[in-house]
Amino acid sequence: MNGLSLSGGGTKVAALAGAAITLLKEYKYKPDKITGVSAGSILAVPLAMGLYLETEYLAKSFTMNDVFGISPVRKNGKLSIRAILRAIAGKESLGTQTALIDTIKKLITPYRFEQYINGNYPDCYLCAVEYKTGQRRFFNVKHASYSEYIEIVLASSSVPVFVESVKMEGGYWYDGGVRDHIASHWLLEEFTLKNHFSIYSRPEDYNLTKGDWQPKNIMSVLSRTMEIMNTEISKNDELREDVFAIRKDTTNTKIFMPAILADGMYQATPALLQEWYEIGVKTTRKKLEI
Repeated sequence: MNGLSLSGGGTKVAALAGAAITLLKEYKYKPDKITGVSAGSILAVPLAMGLYLETEYLAKSFTMNDVFGISPVRKNGKLSIRAILRAIAGKESLGTQTALIDTIKKLITPYRFEQYINGNYPDCYLCAVEYKTGQRRFFNVKHASYSEYIEIVLASSSVPVFVESVKMEGGYWYDGGVRDHIASHWLLEEFTLKNHFSIYSRPEDYNLTKGDWQPKNIMSVLSRTMEIMNTEISKNDELREDVFAIRKDTTNTKIFMPAILADGMYQATPALLQEWYEIGVKTTRKKLEI
């Protein structure tokens, strides 16, 4: 069997999409198992079904309006007025992620999901975390209903504090990135794979030093906290990935995005998304010498 793992990365989903589509379409890599965390969970099923044009369009046109019902941030990266009011009112989150439901439904319709369930497509395992127990779970969406699939993608993408949790199975589910930036180590441990590719939204050189950083506002501190935590989680994921690849004698290839991608979990403009997508394409071509 072959495996593919897609990391989280917020709006860097454009770079992840460019890299994955290049791997699958140009390199003709055929995974049997796919894992997705957060942004990677949005891409998993569309990529498994070979919906490359649709996925490319989504990745290049992704905006705040495709994610949020109530945006926690403004275009300048600062907290929105509504986010501040929600914080004062004691709400669970600074914003809501209801618009992502329609975005997912446009890409994977009920008919397409039925095709996925009944077709010869890779199993997709999407990671989310339940906050009552701290449990990390990998949902095989081949065994889910359409409504459950939507909930699982939302849960895997729901960054705590920024957006609300997803209520399902009697629990409160949030972003899989709370515990795993990428689920490659789980996939390698769980299955015996001949080949495996992992696509990281972060650079291989994970130097966190930012000499010019300042605590300008709550948002800058929160974003920096998430950046530091996610990088350290990702480093640990990569280490475990290496261990299981060696232990299982799996040919393992890691693709990292360069550090030139802009900072900020929810930074996105059409120009940036186009640039990030092309970075994903070029990085993968260079890695695989296409």
